[in-house]
Amino acid sequence: KRKLVRVRAANITSTAAPADLVGKMRASFLVAGPLLARCGEMSASTPGGCQLGARPVDVDVRGFRQMGAQISFPESGELVAGQTSGLRGAGIYMDYPSHTGTENLLMAASLAAGRTTIVHAACEPEIVFLGNMLIRMGARIKGLGTPTITVDGVDRLHGVSEHILPDRLEAGTYAIGAIATGGEVTLEDVDVSAMLPLTAKLREAGARIWIDGND
Repeated sequence: KRKLVRVRAANITSTAAPADLVGKMRASFLVAGPLLARCGEMSASTPGGCQLGARPVDVDVRGFRQMGAQISFPESGELVAGQTSGLRGAGIYMDYPSHTGTENLLMAASLAAGRTTIVHAACEPEIVFLGNMLIRMGARIKGLGTPTITVDGVDRLHGVSEHILPDRLEAGTYAIGAIATGGEVTLEDVDVSAMLPLTAKLREAGARIWIDGND
């Protein structure tokens, strides 16, 4: 069966992300950039749900401020709130190539006035996928997959149909699980190109991997 999700966002009725939901998944903070760009305001708890240690959102906040947003980010880190009369393009240098930070700034910059340049941007496949989807929605973006991304803001974006990129981290987890247990696993609907770094190292470690029937 095809699993479809249809989203109609013609009318946004709230710019506050529910704390109970934000606390369950780090990616939930990705509502911040689109809300600031489209509605001029946002509020959200700092995200939770991640067991990989400290993963702050200061990169996102700093970028929003450089684009003209006023952001309240208390030291307690419990709530991030922001407002703007209109985002504007800026030159943004990221202290580290934050995955969600790059995505948030990409979405915000797509509707900002003028040009935004993001230096030291993340280059993972998900960044490229999101950027290409935004381009299909009317955004003007160059440099995807490189450390420097340039975005020329547009007045509005339009809807699009998209096939979501398979989760390379989930696929990799299953692959490593099979090796750790001495077993075998078949993974379907995998983006092979996104898995090349992992499959190369697994082969170096002695694993046998077949891709579309080829060893």
